[in-house]
Amino acid sequence: MATKQETLFRQLMQKVDGPEGIHSDVCYFSFPRERFSYRLSRPMLSGGFFIVLVVNGTVSVSVNYQTQTVGRGTLLFFTPRTVVAWEPMSADGCCEGVALMPAFFDSLPTNAHVYNQWAAYLSEYAFPALPLEEPVWGTILQTVQLFPRIEIARLHRNGMYRYLTNFLLLQIAEALHAKCNVKSGKIAHTVELYQKFRQLLAVHYKQEHNIAFYADKLCISPTYLSRVVRRVSHNTVNEHVARMLLIEARYRLDCTDWTIKQIAEELHFADQASFGKFFKEQMHLSPTAYRQKIGC
Repeated sequence: MATKQETLFRQLMQKVDGPEGIHSDVCYFSFPRERFSYRLSRPMLSGGFFIVLVVNGTVSVSVNYQTQTVGRGTLLFFTPRTVVAWEPMSADGCCEGVALMPAFFDSLPTNAHVYNQWAAYLSEYAFPALPLEEPVWGTILQTVQLFPRIEIARLHRNGMYRYLTNFLLLQIAEALHAKCNVKSGKIAHTVELYQKFRQLLAVHYKQEHNIAFYADKLCISPTYLSRVVRRVSHNTVNEHVARMLLIEARYRLDCTDWTIKQIAEELHFADQASFGKFFKEQMHLSPTAYRQKIGC
């Protein structure tokens, strides 16, 4: 089943929009206003880990179909399964950043620091954007701008990329740690349970739609899990599951030529009718009408 759109990472690696500083696992990119025109406003799977800094103006960013306008000094972090789209909202809108292949990111000893700190941050802040103070933001931007300066012909180029990426990730982990600690000194037990639930959900949401599965994995009762998730996130377990399924369904309808039946099977609905009913409840449109509306 062919996709209608490449991932954003693959677009960059093919030098679409002229990214500077290409490496097999790492890609530095810069998007001034004139480069935003290349399909970036259409939803696209990120396909890698993205560290994005808004360096000028304001930018409208859609992350998993949730949209915000962010300005200079904002750090954005996308994971490989994030559906993203963005466009400048001001004449001087510009982003710079680094994209990392999943295998490369996972091989770095510092990846866990960023992942854990980002999970702690997102337990309190839903949108994956971190406003940074000027000194911290400026230092992280300087590190990002070192990536295109690594010359292709250098003997130890791969090692330089690894050390520089580790340094960048540690800077981000430190910024996230400081931000989280402003609100609370330590992570509560309920927040830890919520984070574990979210980790399980990210792995199993396509196959497992029932709260009992996640409660069993966490060795707690469904009632207690329901209470914890609602207390931390102000949403129910069913709402979390539905959101994950809806993001995946919209991505498949937006960006692939999969049939509605194939999407229903991929998301483990009992049949196409059950999937259609779920989608219409969420979007107030049938899957077919949604696809027609977006012009697919």
